[in-house]
Amino acid sequence: METLFLILAVVLITFLAIRGVPIFYCAVITSVFVLVTAGMNVLTGMTDTYITAFANFIKSNFFIFVLGAIFGKIVEVSGSATTIADFVVGKLGQKYIIPAIIITGGIMGYGGISVFVCLFTLYPLMFALFEKANISRTLAPGIYTAAAGSFCVWMPGSPSLQLLLPVQAFGTSTFAAAAPGFIVGFIQIVLEILFCTWFVRLTQKKGLGWEGWEELGTPKEAAESDQQHRPSFFIALIPMIILIVALGFLKMNVAVGLTIGIAGALIIYAKYLPWKTNMWSNLQAGFMGGCTALMATCSVVGFGGVVQATPAFQNMIQAVTSMHGNPVIISVITTAVLAGICGSGTGGEGMALPIVNQYFVPMGANVEALTRGIALSTMVFTLPSNSVVNTAITAANSTHRKSYFMIFITVSVMSMISLVLLMIAFAIMGYM
Repeated sequence: METLFLILAVVLITFLAIRGVPIFYCAVITSVFVLVTAGMNVLTGMTDTYITAFANFIKSNFFIFVLGAIFGKIVEVSGSATTIADFVVGKLGQKYIIPAIIITGGIMGYGGISVFVCLFTLYPLMFALFEKANISRTLAPGIYTAAAGSFCVWMPGSPSLQLLLPVQAFGTSTFAAAAPGFIVGFIQIVLEILFCTWFVRLTQKKGLGWEGWEELGTPKEAAESDQQHRPSFFIALIPMIILIVALGFLKMNVAVGLTIGIAGALIIYAKYLPWKTNMWSNLQAGFMGGCTALMATCSVVGFGGVVQATPAFQNMIQAVTSMHGNPVIISVITTAVLAGICGSGTGGEGMALPIVNQYFVPMGANVEALTRGIALSTMVFTLPSNSVVNTAITAANSTHRKSYFMIFITVSVMSMISLVLLMIAFAIMGYM
């Protein structure tokens, strides 16, 4: 019965998120539900258990979230994100719109730009191209997540939060298990492009096409690319390369590497930044964006702390840790399930990483394989309650009914396929 209540808690937090309830309130309401159904003291559970997990996550990950968001904001303000999008699409041409969008989003994500910054940078360009190619805006969320929310999140060298968290937890680098990571990552890129191209053509054959700017609620003029003075494509990439080298090759402390990336961006983009007008307000906006993302994740981690304190969860962990399977496989499955429960990849990692460190690393699990596998596993159960899913669908003025299926394929299904291939690659290459 206790396990059933935990399942109902997952259903509840998913239902509330889909209904548009902010994640903090989702987490608090569901935490109270868990405490009541488990027969635990609600006041102690919220003021001690919940807030302790909440605060511990802030202590461990504050600089990752805040510095990463500031870096992404500098890239955005400099016009570099738009430069990258225009360059890639311009080179590939309108005939290859789908590959161009996926490659552009991948470059941005790989360069350390927040998935939310990428979204509001790419969407105007995507909609302009969709109008010319007669592609429905309801497909934008699925194509976008294929671009900026799939392979670039976990592939070697990526400075994404989902990869940086296990890097910090296990003391590895962003290039841990690089060979199998690159091989499987490139396979996923090809699969994403093939599926999205096929699905767009399928919908067009069924008569689904561009709905018009009035349906989007955005004037066409406002959606056209801003032609402000911006850095060239290659200059735009330099700070991103610095960040990848600092975190991946030099294996710097995450906070130090991000600080160096920020300093490099400020110097290299200096002539393109609004120093005399609103530079400080932009930096503050980046800081607040990082804090907002951190608080949202902490809210879910607090819920995870409450769940972990219940007898039912402890029984589940005992059952999992007593399994005789490979510790790497058990670890990635555990993380995937917890990320689905939380509706957040980083929130799921916040719950899973202490468990993995306590139980599975001492069992001899390869920490490089854990780093790569856990980062990938966070996307396997990307449910409708996920914050990125909701933002992408809302920004396209679409609905879950119209857009979620494609997101489910491009993120969840593709990640599941890649995770299976990654485990096979690990076995062949001696990582487990």
